[in-house]
Amino acid sequence: MALDPLASGRAQPCTHPPGPGAGQASALSPGRFVSRREMVTSASTDPGPMLDVAQTGAALMSGGRWSVPFTIANRGDTRVELIAAWLPHGRFRSAERQLSDFPLPADGRTELSFEVQFDERPGTEVVNTFVILQVRHREKVWRVLARLTVTADADGAPVAATQLVTAHPVGFAE
Repeated sequence: MALDPLASGRAQPCTHPPGPGAGQASALSPGRFVSRREMVTSASTDPGPMLDVAQTGAALMSGGRWSVPFTIANRGDTRVELIAAWLPHGRFRSAERQLSDFPLPADGRTELSFEVQFDERPGTEVVNTFVILQVRHREKVWRVLARLTVTADADGAPVAATQLVTAHPVGFAE
């Protein structure tokens, strides 16, 4: 089950320097603690794409390679176009795939299958792995990060549990 990263309510310190109008009341005053929801909504009125990402199986191919399908579900009220997808972790890796602006309608779902390198002993847990999606949502390009914990089952097959899904506009930190 994907978690809403903004629902945690955990406060994050706001440490940006004072700008014009310093000393006036501001939603993001220096030193004031704000929730993640305040940080996102104060920076943009577009909350971004709302996607769920969940593994739906695994089939052994050869040499520690697995075919691993994931369901991508659009929980939002507008269409999202899938542009690219990849799994970058060294112990749960799949190369980037271009998806040619694959449309995913509001409340729609699709399955993306990855050829994944995963060669772990049964019971081994690999943390902080990701499914990364590049998507277009309301004419903006976004990066969606689905953080996973992957455990090798009794047969060594990867079993991914989605921990968190976040979305960030491409270039937001530039």
